[in-house]
Amino acid sequence: MSPNRNDPCPCGSGEKYKKCCLAKNASAGLVEAGWLRMRRTEGELMEGLSRQLARYYGPDALDAAWEEYTLWPDPPAAKDEWPEFDTSFPAWLVFDWDPDPDDPGQGAERPAMAPAPLYAQRKGKSLDSYERRYIEEVCRRPFTFYLVVAPVPGREIALRDILRQQEVTVRERQASTTLRPGEIIFTKVVALDGEAVMLGCAPYAIPGRNFDAIVALREHIARHHELTDETLREFDMELRQLYLDLREGVVNPEMPSLQNTDGDPLQLTRLDYELDCSPQEAFAALLPLALENDSTAFEDEAERNKAGELVAVKIPWLKIGNARNSGWENTVLGHIEIRGRVLRVNVNSQARAEAIKAEISTRFGPRARSKGVVIESVEQMMAAAAARGAPEAGANQVRESKRPEVTPDPELLAIMAKMNAEHWRTWSDIPLPALGGQTPRQAAAIPAGRERLEVLFLDFSAHEGVPGVLQPDIAALRRELGM
Repeated sequence: MSPNRNDPCPCGSGEKYKKCCLAKNASAGLVEAGWLRMRRTEGELMEGLSRQLARYYGPDALDAAWEEYTLWPDPPAAKDEWPEFDTSFPAWLVFDWDPDPDDPGQGAERPAMAPAPLYAQRKGKSLDSYERRYIEEVCRRPFTFYLVVAPVPGREIALRDILRQQEVTVRERQASTTLRPGEIIFTKVVALDGEAVMLGCAPYAIPGRNFDAIVALREHIARHHELTDETLREFDMELRQLYLDLREGVVNPEMPSLQNTDGDPLQLTRLDYELDCSPQEAFAALLPLALENDSTAFEDEAERNKAGELVAVKIPWLKIGNARNSGWENTVLGHIEIRGRVLRVNVNSQARAEAIKAEISTRFGPRARSKGVVIESVEQMMAAAAARGAPEAGANQVRESKRPEVTPDPELLAIMAKMNAEHWRTWSDIPLPALGGQTPRQAAAIPAGRERLEVLFLDFSAHEGVPGVLQPDIAALRRELGM
């Protein structure tokens, strides 16, 4: 039961309900009522106007509008394969479609305005005042790109209008549970009486790495136009074309091309050899690859028997300097382990594998016999990591076949961890496509660059704990960049 005005407030403040939470609860009720009224009006208008489409615009109007919405692709976009047909397209059709009355293929003269303003015009003064305000507001607002800043699941989403660089909070129950910070959505935001909602949100969230493409369009438009509602509505086709282009990257993604610090494609490779020499002899032969002459430098990595003889040792394979980072003293090319008469080398590219083969052949000749090479691509490791993190199938799910459990080599996992640390140690000085080719350090020095960096940080935070994703220390990166 609701408390009476003079009862103690249920929140436990000790104040009377009327002096504490009564006003807050009343305000929340008004907000809920405003949100429901907008959604109810939206539903009634969409249903009624869709029914009248063929009557006033011709029997082929739906097909003509759909072709225009998808920008006349060849072959045409299949309505049953594009979720936009049931999500973002209906709102665009009713409120934004600008049909050509002189289109020779339409068969009959078509009104030169969208169905919603035509409906308001026909209704005239008999139209409900709230419906009229709603139609005017929706028709005034453009479809554009919003960055997801902070979703509150089941309640609301804080968004940033990327083109106009303004923030807005929309009431949204369903999408607020699925969208993540750093993602980008293509939608229309409608505000009435202090409440804002999304209308016609496109079904695919665009990854934050595409932020730069949207900024590029923003800068293109801003060269000659002020970024207003009217301007963005005039650029409706260009904005929709960009969404369709970015959508393609979501529907048919390309695997990112990962490289090591030499620019070689990543390919985790383990080379195994059997040696016809003692561990000490092998250690002496390979020590120069660690850029070291003093064997005692690796005593912490060595294992000896009771007689003091070397049994096993681990050393890095190094080279002086780095092709991409002039400030580096050396580059780790791989990791070498000698254990008894077994020599094992882990590297992260095919080029480095070939290079170490040549070094071993030169230093050992026939005393080193190859026992095999294990190659595992980064794609395979990511797939294995994702498989380990995937939920198990339900008990009633039928399985036609069982796949063998994938157990990645612990040493390869350790190499991946070292690669992760190495990647983020140098990240601030690596040119990134998401920053327009600038390094994070260069981007942090200018406002536009900091804007792009904030999107990257949002994306990083949204992927924390995702298997197969290189995990940064965001706070440390911010400190390093002065952000």
